[in-house]
Amino acid sequence: PSGAQHEAPHPEAPLAVPLVAGPAPSPAPSPLNRTLREPLPWLSIGIPTVPRPQDLDYLTGTLQAIVDQVLEHGYGHKVLIYVINNSRDRPHAVFAAAEAQFRGHQFLRFVVNPGHLKDDKKTVAHHLNKRNAQVPTAQVRRQTLDLVHMLDVLAGTAQHVLFYEDDFALCDKPHSALLALQYVIDKATALRPDWISIRCSFGMSGIVLQGRDVPAFREYLREHYNRRPPD
Repeated sequence: PSGAQHEAPHPEAPLAVPLVAGPAPSPAPSPLNRTLREPLPWLSIGIPTVPRPQDLDYLTGTLQAIVDQVLEHGYGHKVLIYVINNSRDRPHAVFAAAEAQFRGHQFLRFVVNPGHLKDDKKTVAHHLNKRNAQVPTAQVRRQTLDLVHMLDVLAGTAQHVLFYEDDFALCDKPHSALLALQYVIDKATALRPDWISIRCSFGMSGIVLQGRDVPAFREYLREHYNRRPPD
């Protein structure tokens, strides 16, 4: 249910294909053909996480807030949540505990970032506005590459993707943030089906992309990660 830690699990098809009148059915299709025909989930949420000093636990509360709203509003077949462990130099005990606690939820996947994207470029700063230059340090470049890996995980999994962080609690009062997010996405799609992004929080949290745009954004970040911070 929680997926292997060393690779992004293949998403399960969440919705059934509607029945239509027609000739006698053919033999059962292969799993690949069935997956290609069925619609993608509505939303994939990517949550990168790293261990904090003294194993301070933000992740459990963050996940619990999302899971509560997913279950309350019947979004279990519409939402996938990918929790991505970006720790390479020490164990992430909170990640391991969260995987054990939430493993019963089919919509929750735990993935370990293998760190295969190498920081092989020097920072380019000469073109930046000297009064407002945000030169990416080695740590920031690493964070951008981790974001690129998260996009690799999320690509092709849903109609939309939401960037999230492991220490942001999803609002539930006075109204559900999950329902509000669906309203905003539906309204943007009705007004401009070709919308590029929606922003509803801070930093790299609360950014929504259309699933079809994930590969292009991934390639842009990978190519230019040494120029500016991702957010």
